[in-house]
Amino acid sequence: MQLRTWRREDGDPSFGEIARRVGALRAKSGTAAGVPGRSTVYDCFRDGRRRIDVALVVDIARALHVPDEQVPEWRARCVAARHPKRRELPVAVQRGRPVRVEPFTRRLDAILPETSVLITGMPGVGKTQAATDLACRLIDRGRTADALVLGLRGGDEGAFPSADSIVDAACSALGARATGSLGDRVRTLGDALRAHRCVLVVDDASHVDQVAPLLAGMGGVPVIVTSRVALELPGCLHLPLVRWEVREIVELIAGIAGARRIAGERDAAERIAELVDGIPLAAAVVAARVRDDGEWSLSDVVDALQEDLGAVDDAVHASIAATYRVLDAQARRLLRYAAMQPCADLTIDQLGALVDLDAADAEQVVAVLEASYLMHRGPSGRAAMHALVRSFAAARARREDPPRARHAALDRLAARFIGEAWSVAAQRAGQAEPGASRFGTDLVELTGEDVPEWPLASGLSAAQLVLERAERNRSAVIDLAEACAPTFEHSGMGRLAMQLSTRAVEAARHIGDREGEARAELSIGSLAVRRGESDARTHLERARVLARDAGVSRLELRAVNSLAVHAAQSGDLAEALTQFRTAHAVAKEHGFDDVEPMLLDNIGITLRRLGRLDEALESAESAYLAALALGHVPWAASALSNLSEVQLLLGDAKAAEASATRAIELAGHFETRVIHAYAATNLGAALAAQGRFAEAILRHGDALRLAEGFGWPDLEASVLVNLAHARLATGAPEDRARTREILGRAVELSEGFPMERGRALHALGLVALQEDDPERAEKLFRDALAVIGAASGPEAQRIRTDLETQLAL
Repeated sequence: MQLRTWRREDGDPSFGEIARRVGALRAKSGTAAGVPGRSTVYDCFRDGRRRIDVALVVDIARALHVPDEQVPEWRARCVAARHPKRRELPVAVQRGRPVRVEPFTRRLDAILPETSVLITGMPGVGKTQAATDLACRLIDRGRTADALVLGLRGGDEGAFPSADSIVDAACSALGARATGSLGDRVRTLGDALRAHRCVLVVDDASHVDQVAPLLAGMGGVPVIVTSRVALELPGCLHLPLVRWEVREIVELIAGIAGARRIAGERDAAERIAELVDGIPLAAAVVAARVRDDGEWSLSDVVDALQEDLGAVDDAVHASIAATYRVLDAQARRLLRYAAMQPCADLTIDQLGALVDLDAADAEQVVAVLEASYLMHRGPSGRAAMHALVRSFAAARARREDPPRARHAALDRLAARFIGEAWSVAAQRAGQAEPGASRFGTDLVELTGEDVPEWPLASGLSAAQLVLERAERNRSAVIDLAEACAPTFEHSGMGRLAMQLSTRAVEAARHIGDREGEARAELSIGSLAVRRGESDARTHLERARVLARDAGVSRLELRAVNSLAVHAAQSGDLAEALTQFRTAHAVAKEHGFDDVEPMLLDNIGITLRRLGRLDEALESAESAYLAALALGHVPWAASALSNLSEVQLLLGDAKAAEASATRAIELAGHFETRVIHAYAATNLGAALAAQGRFAEAILRHGDALRLAEGFGWPDLEASVLVNLAHARLATGAPEDRARTREILGRAVELSEGFPMERGRALHALGLVALQEDDPERAEKLFRDALAVIGAASGPEAQRIRTDLETQLAL
């Protein structure tokens, strides 16, 4: 009835116009709620509504130009209507200088405000103690003579002391008789505070309407407000408290437990600081336990916290619970479900999947949790929660949500991850259309900016979630492995790709998925080839047989290609060429045009290593053109990189430089680190061939940074040897020790890769000659000759010839 009256007095604006005004007000104040729907606004004007959206109804009143001084009273009426049985909560009042808990106090030494301060932060971060310290310093410096502390600790949503209750309690404590409207009583309170030279501390405010009327009528009286929520209080200096540093937590523990108790256990004190993640209340609880109970040491506390963060006692959880209780149902649910999944942080879309909300609605809920300091976002926008909040919320989830609902939420999140993984795999491969999940997982659209960061930002989380739930959802393990394993391999995450594929083999066998088993075995075998592991051929042969039995010709073709790569790596280049050409013919026969660039590229590499350079040049150029025709940018980059090696062997260093430079541009665009690394080291070789050794060393250094820790030891070893040769060419004696160190690392990495190991030993022998150590050089040359053995190809023959010449000398 009141809203209709205000609407009539405001000229009867349409419900659409009112919705627009509400949206504008919210945008101006920074509120995340956005523009309400026209029907939602209309619904607020109907009689007999059972559930009142208090925030929206108050915003509508403001949109209808209701005077600001009437808004708090209107809100109180709405709250009362929504909670007809609600009891007005009392205000806890303390008059006099507050007690400062010295070890716990984190001083705001640089802050001594003229009027009003709002101190916010997550539960347990020390807001009340910071306010106490600030009030005491105002008294100590003569700015005030007394303090009035009002505790507003509320219960569930809407159950909190109103502004009227707060003003009346404060006036009563000061002996001031307050009558008239709320504004009149606020002015009376301001006069009384000035007369008594009191600082007003309002502790644990939940809503703007509790404190905004007080601030409006204080007239220069210092007011300190604490809140678990980032309230919008114009004119207030906002001081958000951050979590404490390890050093500060250790000092706090020493102050409470005693310096002697931690003297011999400083490492344990620092570990406690890490486990409580900068929350002083948690540290204070465990420090008091050590002080009061001689049976407890700091090491005992560490063990207890590592077993269960709930060991910090109920104090921290009680503090978090007070914030949790004022959240709406949707925010509580999101907090609980986010705590049940194992990932450290999630995107807004991923959080939305947990609670079945779209991105816009999930953003609004996360904004509420962020404003309540129960979630925080990093620079990338991913949302996370403090370990203690997670512990609290997970306990609530186990208590409040049935297992069926929790599992359904985690299944939705897993499906979201897998959909993202398929999209990433397609975009990184340069395909126009995304690949398809055999399990019917819906694809998720990702922007090009998200793709390069996905493996580390979300891929790890996806694998963690799916592997933890492998027994409940085996098809998800297989699905994610098929989408992610190549992406992980080309992102330097080979170990995770191997782990995921190994579990996929187990899952596929359990559910009788022969194709899934073949795909996982192929992934394991391909990774094993890259690592030079002895069982690579076994996995690849198994993949080939399984693929043939399952009738998946394309998969069998990929297995044959990988077997050919293995043969080439083992030094059997003739066998490798035969298998590559067979695979190429099969691809042509079945119309598998999308794999032609890869096969032509591999044929070219093998021909180069056999010394058939004209044929290698033709094959590499054909691979490049085929990749361009398909729009397959990474394979185009790979073909150019390999083309540059052939051009260099043919004596055209300038053409090699141009091809490698273009390959780097393409590889960098698609964040393909492996191809980028090969292209960079090939560019270094082309520059060295032109006598530009300083530039060559820089490019080899670029390649090394890309290759290090990637999980492809032959690539890293090859780059190291190339870098060492460029350094040797400079002839600088002072560089020899570093060059020797580089080559020593190459020898370590090249176990299982005869050519790279032979190249590294050969180069070490050259270093020994430069250092006038012929005996050591001879031993290294003989070791290199033994490692290379009877390997075929011109490069092996060139090294053998050089070694034999050096030994003869």
